[in-house]
Amino acid sequence: MIWNFKRRDLGCKLLLSFLLIAPPLMAQAASNGASSSSEMPDWQIEAGSKLAFEVSTIKPNTSNDSAQVNFTLGPGDAYANTGGRFQAKNISLLDYIRFAYKLSDGQVEILLTSAPKWLASERFDIEAKSDNPAATKNQMRLMMQTLLRDRFMLRAHFETKQLDTLAMVLATPGKLGPQLHPHPPADTACSSVMESADNSASELPHVCGALVNVGVPGAASRVRIGGRRVPLALLAAHLGEMGG
Repeated sequence: MIWNFKRRDLGCKLLLSFLLIAPPLMAQAASNGASSSSEMPDWQIEAGSKLAFEVSTIKPNTSNDSAQVNFTLGPGDAYANTGGRFQAKNISLLDYIRFAYKLSDGQVEILLTSAPKWLASERFDIEAKSDNPAATKNQMRLMMQTLLRDRFMLRAHFETKQLDTLAMVLATPGKLGPQLHPHPPADTACSSVMESADNSASELPHVCGALVNVGVPGAASRVRIGGRRVPLALLAAHLGEMGG
């Protein structure tokens, strides 16, 4: 993905460009290694065509206040319907881009190698409203893409490139491990709302579509994660980030 930024600074217009490699599951690379500008991730195709907020307000934030959002902006599917409202305070432009394009931490690290420093340091408050009160999280992402394009002059297009990757495979072919189970389609026991309380290490978190640290009793330095209705692509991305 190629990003172009136009920013007014001391009366001058500064054009910034940097490259972000598209997710490996976005599309199959051409056999000759050529790139394509027409590819886009499946989630974006399923969310629909270009969408936009009905109204939006953006304000710079130079305070030291804590960041606030009315739903989690991570790449997972965890989402509590907000009636079409998006509210975020003291969030960096980098995190808005991360949300809009559903970037993993690994992709953000690639982006930061060539991105301007102000992308992560300058913060903004955004309040916006969709005319669709039942807008999904991915539809909210598309609306944020439009807002970034119209208000921050962000320009982006997708490219496919061939890179070396690691494969996550079963230790025993055809057999899942004792703590990995397909999520039953009829299971409604989990919630779309992220919990503030810590989960017991003996049970899975109740939230759907997100990975949560469930802790390891007596070993604070160890990490134990759990989740319900989590795509394996999200698990693979998370493991890659943990391993660097």
